[in-house]
Amino acid sequence: MTVAELLAATRAAGIELRVERGRLLYDAPVGALTPELREALGKRKPELLAHLQNESCAPLGFAQQSLWFLHELYPQDTSASEQFAIRIDGPLDAGVLAQAWQALLVRHSILRTVFEERDGQVWQVAMPPLLHDTRLPQVDATQAGLLETAAAALREPFELHRGPLLKPQLCRITDEQHVLLVTAHHIIADGLSVPVIRTELALLYQALLSGQPSPLAPLQLEYADVVRAQARIWAQTDGQHEAGVLQRWREILASPPPAALHALPPPASKISRRSAFRLDAPLADGLRRLARDSGATPYV
Repeated sequence: MTVAELLAATRAAGIELRVERGRLLYDAPVGALTPELREALGKRKPELLAHLQNESCAPLGFAQQSLWFLHELYPQDTSASEQFAIRIDGPLDAGVLAQAWQALLVRHSILRTVFEERDGQVWQVAMPPLLHDTRLPQVDATQAGLLETAAAALREPFELHRGPLLKPQLCRITDEQHVLLVTAHHIIADGLSVPVIRTELALLYQALLSGQPSPLAPLQLEYADVVRAQARIWAQTDGQHEAGVLQRWREILASPPPAALHALPPPASKISRRSAFRLDAPLADGLRRLARDSGATPYV
């Protein structure tokens, strides 16, 4: 059995492998670690250690590079913070919810990733899951006070090199009314992440509450796999595209910038709100045509 086949077999059995201080450790459901798998893990241990240690570290995707650069310029800026809330009505077992949240972090390494600079290059590094203190931070709140609780969480800047970059907070309104407030840095999550987190957390909670195994199929691909593939494709161009882009920017920046750009002002404080509204179909189509004809997009 190759390392790839062994990893696929352990994932299919719900077994999570990890490396801590050079040791190969695992978390497995009862009965999942068969004698055959245990023997294969022992035989392939050195190769698994090397693979998993490399697997925890990946380069940054292109969008992540820009977000990291902006964070280095303005480390106290919070404009890249994302936030969403999950309303929970009815009886809640907070301990089981915390276990489900931890299972979600084990499943998606990007949600427990930090960013480290080594020898002039920035890497995203998946931190090992917390296996002991898995409690969710909890606060008592009122309906009116939820907005201030959310605003306070958004005002707190992230530290990309330390994490965590995904911060949950369980707000208790009554015994049967809770809101799970989640604040994340855009470098690890975006709007498309929200339905995934919400759906999988609910499924994991229900499974744990009923004593059932996770109903979620093992992941075939993670974000780090995508950026590694992106880096390989970029490297296969022999740097021609990169050289062309760099040359273009050298030409643009050859002239001295206006004096007004020499000293950048500090970033202004940002207070924003989200407002949802509908456009009728003809107006929406007209906006798309205008954007297309102008070489732009309808997004702002």
